[in-house]
Amino acid sequence: MKLYFAGCQVREMQDAARICGVKNVLVSYYYLNENLKEFVESFGYEINLMLDSGGFSVRNRDRKINVSDYISFIKRNSRYIKYYFVLDNKREMLDETKHNLELMENEGLNPIPIYHTDEPFEYFKELCEKYPYIGVGGAEHNYRNIFSIANENNVRIHLLGNTSPTTLLKYKPYSADSVSWCSGGKFGHIYIFNGYTLKQFHQRKNRSVLLHSIQNEEFYKQYNVDFEDLHFSKEGRGDYYKMLIFNCLNYLKFAEFVNEGVL
Repeated sequence: MKLYFAGCQVREMQDAARICGVKNVLVSYYYLNENLKEFVESFGYEINLMLDSGGFSVRNRDRKINVSDYISFIKRNSRYIKYYFVLDNKREMLDETKHNLELMENEGLNPIPIYHTDEPFEYFKELCEKYPYIGVGGAEHNYRNIFSIANENNVRIHLLGNTSPTTLLKYKPYSADSVSWCSGGKFGHIYIFNGYTLKQFHQRKNRSVLLHSIQNEEFYKQYNVDFEDLHFSKEGRGDYYKMLIFNCLNYLKFAEFVNEGVL
């Protein structure tokens, strides 16, 4: 499984990902539609960049992305982009999503189509007959059937915005992304890989509980992260940037565990 770290269009998140050696990065065209060359080269090493249109963000802000602009951006920056998704829309406008997919393909592009779990399941079956790689977004209520059909057709699945440890261990998608590693820090959430899954703790938790859960503390000191950076003390909350690094490292450990015996 390839775990893509989303949210790196924010400089603080990008710096944390770079320090941890993250190679799989997802960015949104909506948030980062200029200076992609500068963004990619700032890592200082080769990354696998996955581009999302930002359609979900746009819908939540009552805005619209021009598909022609999206196509032009991909063409201009193709050397930096490994994968890119279709410009999708909500269920009620599925015909527009299909139209965008057709437009992009007619322009010589090969976007990854997207299926939302509240769309007709027949549409997902149609996609499986034509495409080797499909992005799946939305609630998990039909995952069992989705992965069953995908496996029958040798289709790779990318889970959009979902890196739930339970889900990844159960279904083992080809790839997945989310901002949990960085957004969790804003709410004081610390993610710790315990050898078989990711456990979420809050930095207000009892000090001894946190300390007991953090193993091999010397490993984190290589990244200038100390236990005290993570703990909510009387002086205030933990160091958010250090929490980003800590969470990132533990997500990487978890991804490696999921891949054992799989790839």
